[in-house]
Amino acid sequence: MKSRDGFIQAYNAQVAVDVGAQIIVALRLTNNGSDQDALLALLDAVEANAGEMPNEVSADNGFCSEANLEDLNACTVRGYVAAGRASKPSSGKKGG
Repeated sequence: MKSRDGFIQAYNAQVAVDVGAQIIVALRLTNNGSDQDALLALLDAVEANAGEMPNEVSADNGFCSEANLEDLNACTVRGYVAAGRASKPSSGKKGG
C-alpha cells in the first residue's frame, strides 16, 4: 500500500459488528487503501453470515461515495455514513 514514505507491505481491514451482540459478523481484508469499494462487500458478507441484510448501517467517511449511498438505497438499508470527505457535501440548503 502507498504511504507517505512510499510503498509498504500492509493491509486494510474492515469489520461489521452487530450492535446488539457486540460481535463481529463479517470482515474484509484488502491491499487497497480505500474503503469505498468495501461497503457493499461487507453488507453481502453480513447477509451471507447472518442470513439477512441489516436494516441499518453506520460507516465512517472513508466509505462515503455517491455509489455507496445509491447502493444502500437500492438495498433498502438505512445508511448513516459520515460525509466529512465528500467532494461536494450538501449543506441541506438549495444551491449549496
